[in-house]
Amino acid sequence: MRLSQVVIRRFKSIKELSLTIPARDERRQGSADFVSIVGENNVGKSSILEAIRLACPGSGKPTIDQFRNLDPSIGPIEVELEFDRLTDADKEKHAVRVHLFVDHGVEKYRIKKVWRAPGVIPESFAYSPDTRQYRFREWPDLKSKAEFANLGAEWKAIVDSADAAGSKKLSKPSKDNYLRAAVQMNSPLIEETEPWSPNPGGNLSNLDSVLPTVIWVPALRETGAEADVSEKQSAVRKIVNALFEQQLSKHDKVIRFRRAAEELEQLFASDGKHKIVASVEAHITSKLKELIDICADLRFTAPDVTADLASKTEFRVLDGNISTRPEHQGHGAQRSIVLALLQMWAEQLRIIGSSDASRTLFLIEEPEIYLHPEMCRRMRDALLRIAQSGIGQVVCTTHSPVFLDLADRHDGIVIVKKNNSNPVAIQRTRDIFGQDEGDKERRSRLRMLLNFDSAANEVFFTSRVTMVEGDCEIAALDAIARRLCHLGEIHWPTYLAARRSVAVINCRGKWTIPAFQVVLNEFGIKYRVVHDEDDADEATRANDQIGALLPSQNCRLVHRPNFEEQIFGKNWTRDKPWKATTAIESAGIVGQPLREFFEYVLHERIECLCTPKDDAAMGALASMTFQQVPRRNLRDRLRKLNVSPHAIQEAHRVEQIFRLPAGPSFAPDVSEAAQLFRIEGSRVSAFAIVTGKSMEDTLVSGDVVALEFLDSVYLDPVSDDRDKMPKDSFCARVEHDGIYVVAINDDVEHRSYTIKRVRVHELVTGGWLCQISADNPETSWGERGHVEIRKTDRVHFAARVVGIVTPLEATETRETVIVPIADA
Repeated sequence: MRLSQVVIRRFKSIKELSLTIPARDERRQGSADFVSIVGENNVGKSSILEAIRLACPGSGKPTIDQFRNLDPSIGPIEVELEFDRLTDADKEKHAVRVHLFVDHGVEKYRIKKVWRAPGVIPESFAYSPDTRQYRFREWPDLKSKAEFANLGAEWKAIVDSADAAGSKKLSKPSKDNYLRAAVQMNSPLIEETEPWSPNPGGNLSNLDSVLPTVIWVPALRETGAEADVSEKQSAVRKIVNALFEQQLSKHDKVIRFRRAAEELEQLFASDGKHKIVASVEAHITSKLKELIDICADLRFTAPDVTADLASKTEFRVLDGNISTRPEHQGHGAQRSIVLALLQMWAEQLRIIGSSDASRTLFLIEEPEIYLHPEMCRRMRDALLRIAQSGIGQVVCTTHSPVFLDLADRHDGIVIVKKNNSNPVAIQRTRDIFGQDEGDKERRSRLRMLLNFDSAANEVFFTSRVTMVEGDCEIAALDAIARRLCHLGEIHWPTYLAARRSVAVINCRGKWTIPAFQVVLNEFGIKYRVVHDEDDADEATRANDQIGALLPSQNCRLVHRPNFEEQIFGKNWTRDKPWKATTAIESAGIVGQPLREFFEYVLHERIECLCTPKDDAAMGALASMTFQQVPRRNLRDRLRKLNVSPHAIQEAHRVEQIFRLPAGPSFAPDVSEAAQLFRIEGSRVSAFAIVTGKSMEDTLVSGDVVALEFLDSVYLDPVSDDRDKMPKDSFCARVEHDGIYVVAINDDVEHRSYTIKRVRVHELVTGGWLCQISADNPETSWGERGHVEIRKTDRVHFAARVVGIVTPLEATETRETVIVPIADA
């Protein structure tokens, strides 16, 4: 028989949850007895496997940790298992035969196990809808029949009826006998209960004998137990036993050994006992007779050679030419070994025709864990062979799209989510694609896409989904992000976090979109669609299908007549992704149509990507109150200082000039006691030569800049009990879009300074944030040289770039000491 449904109540965080294990459908090539449970971490996926395992034989008794809220008084743990496809042999089992029922024309068998306290065996029940069950509305805790009779006429009638029905009068109250009497009388003291019959088969062992054999592979399990032949329940012990019993048992040498053992047994047989054995027996008997009137009887049982061989077998693996125990292999190899052993054992059961073969249930946590992508696909294929060939059924939890199949096994996908802290399961148990030509075409298109790109299954691992027609839209999305980052409008790590929370599915054509819509609609997954309008009749038909399947019309963005013509005014026939990327990256600005497309696909507004959302000190960022400054105008904003060649030469002579890298580098200590002088009204402490290209939008390598040393200008870490520095106080020392010599965190102590652009952003919440960035046209914002200043950071603003001095010729400089110029 086949496990078809599971209901779990009050197990760990689960209040009540049910799931269905789909039967293989020959009309769907990928269909299987296979369930993949997906969901975020800590939603209860593993608890489902644990509860199923608890209800099957050999799992032990529950612990207090498995009761809901660690409190058995809330209610007992209950697990229901329902089975279909019962064989004639199944129907004859003692625990089954009187409890079969028919549901929608299918013969089924359902049991329930109930645990009321930790460390106890369960109460067991079988579902019997054709048998009416009753119970007393209230059962008095009394000790004598007289006490019951004194409760009133109704109880006295039950007591008298129970006495009259028995062969002799009852000496004390019997709840079962009283209940039978009350049912016969149709007493108002009883009520009908759910149709569950207790103790199917008479005892728990009879029930357990018909339940599935569970193969349990938790996420962190190593191979030690499963590969140890001395462990009676290990996979390798079962395999070796099966091999020896079914194959070696037919070997000539084993047959000769057994014949010799049988001949040895004849020495002890009563009708032909060897005289030596008889003599020993007689001698022992004579000694016994001296003490007690009994006789000795010597018997001999020949050893089972196959069982003895199995217990003496050691399992090892060859890694190259080296033989090792499995536990000395890597975790990925260990999990592969365990599954290979289990699969082989199940196949052996099928080969020998054991009834256990069809009742093997594989419960596997995260089969992809520790595995290389190729090995992960092999693991999936191995599990599918188990689930499709009748070897057993598979229920696994997973975070990998490889183990999902939208086209043929969508009925085997279970999404677990939390609803008011209670895990709930979302599953579609029917085939959502019908058998008409339209549905067959949708399934085929979806199957073709999944064969080409299994990442399309990621729709089950994200909270947001956008479907696009092809590569051009996906290439444009990333190109827009790079351009916006280059312009300083978005923060690259924040964009990446948003991008990874959206599954952007390349449907590789308009006609695959409706197939995806059917699946997503069934599972209640929200999505958006971006597609071209086009003008052909076939395209119009596809557009109509997409529109008809939309949950709402604001879930669609249509480009007329197509993406490239509406956005770029071009009618490209080839190389569309490359041409779109080039057009976006070469443009000075990002136009409104591209911005709308970007925000729509990403499910996020651009202004919300300016700063990390998880920084509590920054506050919620709804919009910015400042206008982004184009990066290339900063050089013009810096003052051009006319410094006499004599002053520069004098600075060089007294080692009062140094090189300042536009990137992290060990730099001289900046003296806060530097003497100041004025050039064209600006205070100048020293000169510096810029090296490197990371500030090339503003300062190029070889530029000479004048610096004003700042007196103790720090941003210190903000503790929970201290307010952050007000923006006005900070901006009184450090101006927005200024160029500064800075060091951050450990670099302050290590005196590793860099020259960077400093930006101060004001938030609508009243807070503000600080960014330190490079200005290199060859890199995007955030790709390098970009630092987001948080409340836990310490920053030293050592000097401000006052202006640019006429560039020097190649000049020998020092990199270790800054000495302020004494006079201008």
